[in-house]
Amino acid sequence: MNDKMAALQKYFSKVAARAHKSNLSLSIFSNGPSTGHHHNILSFQRSKQSFYSSSSLLSSPSSSSSSSSRPDPFARRPTAKCDPYGQGGKPLNLVQAASLLPTVDTQWKVWRNSDGDQDFTLDRPDEQDEEEEATVIPFALVRDYYHAEYLHGAEFIKHVAAVAQINNHFPYQVSLDRFVSKRTWHIRTRVICRTIVLEGLSHHDFMLATLLDVETNRPELRSLLLVGPTTTSTTTP
Repeated sequence: MNDKMAALQKYFSKVAARAHKSNLSLSIFSNGPSTGHHHNILSFQRSKQSFYSSSSLLSSPSSSSSSSSRPDPFARRPTAKCDPYGQGGKPLNLVQAASLLPTVDTQWKVWRNSDGDQDFTLDRPDEQDEEEEATVIPFALVRDYYHAEYLHGAEFIKHVAAVAQINNHFPYQVSLDRFVSKRTWHIRTRVICRTIVLEGLSHHDFMLATLLDVETNRPELRSLLLVGPTTTSTTTP
């Protein structure tokens, strides 16, 4: 029996030495009654100091190679600039806007600024003038519609709103006013197309103008419109 205990203690000593080299703590305890045979159980537990020291290596600079292999949670963030209008985030310049004017009704005008200035021509052969106009950013694309009655104007605006809603592109401003010109009252709806986020014109503005041209050619809308400022309107306020 003594020989067995000596052999067992020698075995435990070897295991304890190996555990010490591996930073493991070894505890030997007996399971069973105080008399009779003892069943020795080995319990291994990594020391707290060793655990935290190994954990700190994960965040140390020396482990950058291992951390670089892990997926970056910010890697999927979009880096490209949002460009819903396909113009690189820039509005149309004056030359580009003028080239699109033939695609819409002749009643549409390009405003250079919010005051409604239209004093520009693009038929000059001077290349220097064209280069200068390429740097000009027009303000809006505008058209005036005239009506015989005020209620006709209000009804027409409903159709403009429907076209904008269906195509998910909206005018910058739609207004209905009654004004005097040459001692005659006129009723006018003004549609101003401008893309706010671009601070100027986009191709979508010209597309909206084209759709409005198609809409105004329908018989039920033609009955709401006059060709232009009429001189037959009443002169009474």
